[in-house]
Amino acid sequence: MEIPLERWNPFFSLTGLVVAVLAGLLLVAVMAHREKWPAAEAETRLRRAKRSFADYFFVLLISAIFLIPDQGNVFVAAELFVVGAHRTMRLLRQARRQKLNPAQCLKNGAAASEFALPGLCSAGLVVSSALFYFDVNLAPYLVAPIVILFTASASWEAWLLLASDQESAN
Repeated sequence: MEIPLERWNPFFSLTGLVVAVLAGLLLVAVMAHREKWPAAEAETRLRRAKRSFADYFFVLLISAIFLIPDQGNVFVAAELFVVGAHRTMRLLRQARRQKLNPAQCLKNGAAASEFALPGLCSAGLVVSSALFYFDVNLAPYLVAPIVILFTASASWEAWLLLASDQESAN
């Protein structure tokens, strides 16, 4: 029995719209303040902006998956699995590039915003893809909080980016 995804269209339409607006506002903010960033902090701030844009993009992608008409649960499962696996690979590459020091991440709180929330979202996408594959009716109810966590993670990174702009201006 197919899970009725049409009931979720308003949620994912609105989510996609909100995230597109947030990504646009972040783009304007980054473009307006990038020249004012101190050279020592520019790389960190750019990394935060990239993470925010990537998370916003993943929310847009998930929203688009749910707005495709007349697709079966198997296709939704495959699409969510690919998105979750891709996000997991990006996180692993990012951790390897940064040569993570776990003690330093815990000390400055970067572990939650950089790896814990995105990792939880990625794992949730893989789990929800299995639920869709096996036609579990609760599968969309798992995807909704994942989308909210992705948006929260991206917004948190954007907030930290803009707050650091305010600190350097003062």
